[in-house]
Amino acid sequence: MTLFLVAVLAPEKVRAVLKDIGRAGETVSAILPPPLPAAQTPSKAYWLKQNWSARERFWFHHASQGTATFPVPYDWFVSLERAELAVFSTPKLLSDGDYLIRFGFIPSPRKLDGSASDFGYSKDSFNTNPAAEPEQFKNYPENPDGLPVGFAKLESGVEPATGEPYPAQLGFTCAACHTGQIRYRDVGIRFDGGPAMVNLGNLESAIGLSIFYTVYVPTRFNRFADRVIERAVKAGSPPADRSAFKEELKKKLRQTLDKIKHERDWSKEILARGNMTYIDEGFGRLDALNQIFFSNLLPPIAKEDKAFPEVLARNYARPDAPVSFPPIWDVPWFLWAQYDGSVQNELVRNAGQSLGVKTKLNLTEHSNPNRPLFRSSMKMKNIFWIEEMLRGPDPFADNAPGQTPKFKGLVAPRWKEVADIFENDPAWQVDDEKVRNGRQLYAELCVECHRDPVRDPEFDKERPDRRGAERFIHVGADGGGR
Repeated sequence: MTLFLVAVLAPEKVRAVLKDIGRAGETVSAILPPPLPAAQTPSKAYWLKQNWSARERFWFHHASQGTATFPVPYDWFVSLERAELAVFSTPKLLSDGDYLIRFGFIPSPRKLDGSASDFGYSKDSFNTNPAAEPEQFKNYPENPDGLPVGFAKLESGVEPATGEPYPAQLGFTCAACHTGQIRYRDVGIRFDGGPAMVNLGNLESAIGLSIFYTVYVPTRFNRFADRVIERAVKAGSPPADRSAFKEELKKKLRQTLDKIKHERDWSKEILARGNMTYIDEGFGRLDALNQIFFSNLLPPIAKEDKAFPEVLARNYARPDAPVSFPPIWDVPWFLWAQYDGSVQNELVRNAGQSLGVKTKLNLTEHSNPNRPLFRSSMKMKNIFWIEEMLRGPDPFADNAPGQTPKFKGLVAPRWKEVADIFENDPAWQVDDEKVRNGRQLYAELCVECHRDPVRDPEFDKERPDRRGAERFIHVGADGGGR
């Protein structure tokens, strides 16, 4: 009983002790809540100006790409309690915003109304003329449960591999990993297209543990079932049979644990062959390319190929190159994408990202030979529209002769705007003389490798032969621009 109370009140101390016990200690440690920083909710928040309206920004945050990243249906996820042990109280929900921000996610409003200003949206940015809106806004997403930026609801559909119906799912969009925030003096400065600081490994552990606790910790299942049934009744669906319901939850738990176990075992075998060690990616980092291949493409092969261990040994690329999530402003104008310059077509890159966060996909005839191969739940139109919003219209379309073209898609945030927010704080103020000196040093020492600045009119005046935006768009493949 004493050990249990210590595990509830100080799981990190128990985990540190268990780590030295060996295999048994590892097993017990695995069912303790994951280590997380304390929740930090800023008193104020601001979204910086980057050429997007509030409507475009919110759509980018919550429009589904067809992904079902999470191992349970949408209504189940928002009904699960946190992966926390409690003695004298009822654990709060896993989906609560003040819990998910501890994994690095950014809070988001349920919809764009007056309350959205509490999340950094300016109050004058909500009104719009529906007739003038682009096509993608005809089915404008809402965020009914107040999930963070990058969480999107995939409506119910048909499994591509089996033909069986599935309920609404929950998945990531590219905004989950490519939306940034800086916290300074209790203020949240938020910007689209920048690197996130999320920890996806800890989130995966927390969800698995939340399911495990729901199945095996007394009283949790009944509370969970009550929530799911209440949501079903409100939506006009018949309530599920509780006994069948619990068996389905156990099945989901087994599938989740089997997936984690198989991936762990595969990793250990291959790592042992190469005398390599596991790398914990942590906050703000991910080896996305190798993760996409390993988690999405290899499991279907494993089901049908008896020689799978050898196939894996020849093809497995361990996720040992975690990098910070790269900024994606200006990226649609590059010929080559990814940190290693491996992808030329931007839709291929974005479709790969969608696959990596679990688009439903039929890669084999294992489940149902009558189902068409390569059918998926991917929302290709949404992926196309995301790219168009990032790119913006042709910068030369409305340009007068000799005028420097301007990007009209998503652009990088400006330091000066942050300085305006903290106008009385000397740490953020701009020294014009240092800016001029820095601009000259950049032109002399940096520009050949890092290209000309694309939003600096002063640089364009001083170096008219190297006007940033124009050269960036027209430069050849050697520099990566179109």
